[in-house]
Amino acid sequence: MSHGLLRAACRAAAVAAAAPYRSACAARRQRAAAACGWQQRRWWTSDRADTPGGPEKQPDPSDKALHEWDRSVSEAIAQAERELARQRGSGSADEKQGPGSAGEAQSPGSPGDAKGHRGSRPPTPDPNDGDRDDDYVVTLGRVMEGLPEQIEGFFEHGLDGALYADGIRFAEPRHSGVHIAGKSQYLGAARVLRIAMGAYFVHPRATIVRMRQLPAAPDQDGDGNNNNNKSSNRAGVEVAVRWIFEGVPRHTQLLGGHVSRFEGEFRYAMDPRTGLVAVHEVTAIHPAPPTSFIASGLARWMGWATPRGSLSLSRRH
Repeated sequence: MSHGLLRAACRAAAVAAAAPYRSACAARRQRAAAACGWQQRRWWTSDRADTPGGPEKQPDPSDKALHEWDRSVSEAIAQAERELARQRGSGSADEKQGPGSAGEAQSPGSPGDAKGHRGSRPPTPDPNDGDRDDDYVVTLGRVMEGLPEQIEGFFEHGLDGALYADGIRFAEPRHSGVHIAGKSQYLGAARVLRIAMGAYFVHPRATIVRMRQLPAAPDQDGDGNNNNNKSSNRAGVEVAVRWIFEGVPRHTQLLGGHVSRFEGEFRYAMDPRTGLVAVHEVTAIHPAPPTSFIASGLARWMGWATPRGSLSLSRRH
């Protein structure tokens, strides 16, 4: 046998003997590459979203704020519903006692029979009492004194219904387009707003900056004579109240607690016959609040609360 054939035979035998070793090495390299790739993919996807669309999108702070506000409004509606149900339950319990049980505590000739027994409800002024100038002045003075306490103490104790007329009208035409008519609707919407603001903000507070009486409307006759007309003497009693609201949104407490600040102005018009608040209008708010959620919250509240009155959410541009 020649030397060439011998070398070829030896090479073939060596290759055949090394084949299992080569296969084992290739398998180990594949397993190592797979493990390395898995670790690399694990590291790469740790900061990525579960979907293959790319990196995880950071939440928008404005979307989170609107979500928190919507949740606060929903909780406020539920709490207001429970409070209203308790009030209705207590009112029905008082009615079941009957008028005779209330009248037993007074003799037929007692002075309380002239006005009637009102139970535990606070006395409210008689609408006919406004026909007398002295009662009108007293009621108007009580309202003017109570309005600052109503605004600055709104988030602690809410509104006092004795200061507002039965046909009160509320309007915020510049941003939300909310129009409310009726005392029950007005007080109910104020209750929902108070609970929602207390749930959304930490220690919300309102401070009065200035309160002034607006000039009365000119006399239509033009001669300045009122011809002893009492309604003309009482017409045009309006006040403007400038205020500042401050509060820290609860969802920003972990980020330093940024204070939200709004400035605005209210216009109140008094009933010329009773002296009670007949018109409440929001004439200015800066900066513009997210009123879409306020309007939607009031609309949801109107879904279950149906007292006398009306609510309009028509937006005006």
